[in-house]
Amino acid sequence: MNFEHVFQNMSMGVVYFDANGRAIFMNAAAEKMMGISFAQLSGSEKRPDRWQIVGKNGEDFNVDNSPITKVLQSGIAIENQELGIYLPDKNAFVWMDVCVHPDFHAGENRPFQVFATLVDITDKKLIEAELNQSNYKLQAREQMLLGLVNTQTSYVIRTDLVGRITY
Repeated sequence: MNFEHVFQNMSMGVVYFDANGRAIFMNAAAEKMMGISFAQLSGSEKRPDRWQIVGKNGEDFNVDNSPITKVLQSGIAIENQELGIYLPDKNAFVWMDVCVHPDFHAGENRPFQVFATLVDITDKKLIEAELNQSNYKLQAREQMLLGLVNTQTSYVIRTDLVGRITY
């Protein structure tokens, strides 16, 4: 069975990093999601200007607080961390769910490498943002209506001849 073919053609991105945190391998899906080539990620070529990685809340990611560094230092996997990558050529963020797992040589307690899996969740993030905006508008309208009702001191109720409330 040719696992290399599967690895290069699957939709999930995968990147391997050595014990020093340098990228040593990545598949085509990871290159596409991250918007950079393996040569750019590994540092042998310059990354695009303004290309950056941010956390779920927009905080900058650097080497010290990256999930790669944390897993290399602790040997403990990190699951489902949301990261955004700003792609300057698209003037947009790609959001992904990242899991990082350590690989150990037999009998050792420090990983010799880690691998990260990347799943594109950009559409999910956009839908969440739209939903949050709609909820915010709905809550604002509700507060406005409650404010109107609470400030009224008298009300007029219209009824028909049978006593049913009409509008």
